[in-house]
Amino acid sequence: MLKHLKSLFFTISLNTSVVFFSIYSILGKDYTSLSEDSSFLIFIILSTIISFTYVILDFIRNGSKTRQIHLFFYLLPIIILFIYLLESPVTDIGKRGLTLYLPFSVPFIYLGVNVALNQLLKSMIRWFDLIWIITTLGIFFSLGKVLNLEGSSIGGASYQSLSYMAAYAFSLNLFFLFFGNRFNRFKFTRNKLFRIFSYFALFIQISGVFFSGGRGGSILLLISIIVLSYIRLKNGVSFAKFSFLTLIFSALFFFIPRFMPSDIQFFISRGGSRIFKYFTSSGINMSETGRNLIFLESEKLINSKPIFGHGLFKYIDISGAHPHNIFLEFLLQGGILYLIFWIIVLILFLIKFYNSLKIDIHNLFIIPIAIYPFTMLMFSGTYLHTGLFWFTITYVFSYKKSFNNNKVS
Repeated sequence: MLKHLKSLFFTISLNTSVVFFSIYSILGKDYTSLSEDSSFLIFIILSTIISFTYVILDFIRNGSKTRQIHLFFYLLPIIILFIYLLESPVTDIGKRGLTLYLPFSVPFIYLGVNVALNQLLKSMIRWFDLIWIITTLGIFFSLGKVLNLEGSSIGGASYQSLSYMAAYAFSLNLFFLFFGNRFNRFKFTRNKLFRIFSYFALFIQISGVFFSGGRGGSILLLISIIVLSYIRLKNGVSFAKFSFLTLIFSALFFFIPRFMPSDIQFFISRGGSRIFKYFTSSGINMSETGRNLIFLESEKLINSKPIFGHGLFKYIDISGAHPHNIFLEFLLQGGILYLIFWIIVLILFLIKFYNSLKIDIHNLFIIPIAIYPFTMLMFSGTYLHTGLFWFTITYVFSYKKSFNNNKVS
């Protein structure tokens, strides 16, 4: 019982923003700001405290299992804080960077270590069914607001959040449709009616991406389809059967909107136009997205300090904004040396992850979790505030072979 509760709290902690804004959407509410509504802050603090309590108690009981890599990750937030102090003084923008790093990344680092050490992923997977179901319900209620011209948001979060959350729910749902029979899930997921609901939910999730007009979410959607479909083809489904099902699903997706009311067709068309606006007859035109100006400014700053960069938190004092690309951010923060460091880390990450798949089938579930942050960080946000990025990194590096694990076929 205690293990199930721990898995539930850890799953919620990994998806705090997704769960919060989805529930707000279901309740018909819109989160405004911290000054007017402290519920989001309270939700984050509570989930963090509960998860940290489990992590600390487990560390006290099982400290002997800790290896050097685990100690490094436990100390990593202190190292980041030390770097911040070395770079001080920074402006309010830089201070905000550290303030957001503490609640949105630090807990995920410790969760990654703890989940790997105690092999909790197996018991956490079933709770992710509830995550995509709650998110899909939140998307469904948010689409009503779009049709009523109340804006493209989910529970008060931005249209981009709606786009990414819809694509994330799609990725989780598609994963379970492809590989769900290999894992220990709730009994209701084995019901044929639930499987029908899961297919129907895919349309709601795709609609959430198109209604919002979010470009990043559309790319996350596409990458999820490509990656998960490739893995499915490699694991026992004939290409002919897969192609036939894909053709049927694609035909339904493109023809069903034609029978929908004209106002729904309008919003799907409008969102689709925004998503593909930067594709022109002459190629990709980034000026349509506004990103070209950010990239040009980032390039100037990188050229001014190409070797060592401007600092983890100091760079944003100069640029005034994130570069919306993780590799540009590496260059801005620590120059070529820091970029090389992270390239080595990511290569080792992929090698270790690939090896972990040979040991335990449950590690396959890291794929839909990792696709979300790694895709998003190519187009928006910063890795310092992206918890799932840190969770996947720390989990994979902290994972250790166990002879009791099930091998992937």
